[in-house]
Amino acid sequence: MSNRPPFFHRVAFGFASQGWRGSQVLWKIANVLQEVRAREAVRLANGFPIVVNSKDWISKTIYEGTYERALLKFLDGLTLNETYIDVGANIGVTLWHSLKGAAPTATFMAFEPSAQCFEALNRTRADINHLGQILDFAVGDVDEVRPIYGLENQAHSGAASLASHPGIRGAQGEVRVCKLDTYLQSNLGDRNISILKVDTEGYEAQVVNGAKEILHSGKVEIIVMEVSPNFGSVEYLKEVGQL
Repeated sequence: MSNRPPFFHRVAFGFASQGWRGSQVLWKIANVLQEVRAREAVRLANGFPIVVNSKDWISKTIYEGTYERALLKFLDGLTLNETYIDVGANIGVTLWHSLKGAAPTATFMAFEPSAQCFEALNRTRADINHLGQILDFAVGDVDEVRPIYGLENQAHSGAASLASHPGIRGAQGEVRVCKLDTYLQSNLGDRNISILKVDTEGYEAQVVNGAKEILHSGKVEIIVMEVSPNFGSVEYLKEVGQL
């Protein structure tokens, strides 16, 4: 993939990704001056490969350089040596940034249960040189099949969750769920976990409850977790805080 976004889009991306005020106005001007075709595959200025989709919030904010700027900057500054575990990988942007400067010894496991993300996630995986696995099931506190909500939401590919709440949009389906402890028992071996990242749209408590063994093992170096108090209790943070 060698296509680059149009010149003015690259300029707007540069300002936005650095957090400059007024970047939203700059993007409006850039979109008037130059257009990019929907579904065009491009490589952003930071190197991330993406297919243009302005209708999807995740893809749009990544393309414009406004997606989780502080988090991506933090991940860019790390040099991982062990395993990166991504629970709720979506299209793989945090996966890609985490491994961008990683040592050759680094590996990964990326869990994503929403089929809507698979095409883009596999494209991201193809741009990563490290050994790893894309796993098309969810992580929680049980080893069974559970309902999943918010599928096929064309406005937000990252909104699917095993937690049902009034604001969720999209279709309902079923997905295999596995405890992280269960999966890692036979797949991690003697490796440590450089980063455990959890972003499951309100299902974080269940992920923590199914990962108590690994969390208390001393193998996890860094935890990056989305906290969603609007989806329910965040008492699970006490478990994480005791590590």
